Amino acid sequence: MAIPYQCDALNDRHPETTPIHAVENFRIAAGRAKGEFYGPVFQDSDVAKWLEAVA
Repeated sequence: MAIPYQCDALNDRHPETTPIHAVENFRIAAGRAKGEFYGPVFQDSDVAKWLEAVA
């Protein structure tokens, strides 16, 4: 239950929470989305820890 929930959170799919733009920042960095980095500079570690949990 935690892994799917966190995936949704990292992708800003929980309307009751504040968007964190964690995955969106990677899309912007890869040139797949337009925009500017949003959020704390260390939030990429949230995505990395989620990937570690999935693996």
